[in-house]
Amino acid sequence: MISNVGDDRPADRSLTAQRQDLSVFLDNWHGVAATLIDRHLTIVSSTPLGAALFPTMHPGSNVVREVFLGWETGNRAICAEDASGQVIAALQALIAIDDEDDEFRRIVGELSTLSRRFSTAWAHGAEPLHPSGHLRTEHPEIGEISLTYQLLSLANKPHDVLIVWQARDDRSDSALQRLVSR
Repeated sequence: MISNVGDDRPADRSLTAQRQDLSVFLDNWHGVAATLIDRHLTIVSSTPLGAALFPTMHPGSNVVREVFLGWETGNRAICAEDASGQVIAALQALIAIDDEDDEFRRIVGELSTLSRRFSTAWAHGAEPLHPSGHLRTEHPEIGEISLTYQLLSLANKPHDVLIVWQARDDRSDSALQRLVSR
């Protein structure tokens, strides 16, 4: 389970406590692949199946960095090719809300320097952000999986998003069941 991600300032203690409560819930939500991300697209917590499905994505990992820098290092477990457009769309939508945020500046600056794919995608602008869709991922143990996803906003946690995945076909469902039973 994740402990604190983010600030420990007094104003953030309530949010931190809420995230810890949700992390406990996710730890006990077996058989469902889900991940909670914060406003900077950093993993807060995952269900056991969500963690097994994306083994490189652990609490504290940033989705943008994993999608673009993981690709550069040969780590394709996060389905970078399929996800990159939606990750750029999410990042640009969040920056539009708060373009003075230093963490967003760090992410964009770092990735603009380290990833040609990011620089190109960022310069071309975002595609529309879709609250649901599908993608493929190459899992190191069970091979290629085709998934659908749904982005769920949380009522009392603005900008935190719960991503829930499910198998898109029978072969992918069988593969996910193997991850559940291991």
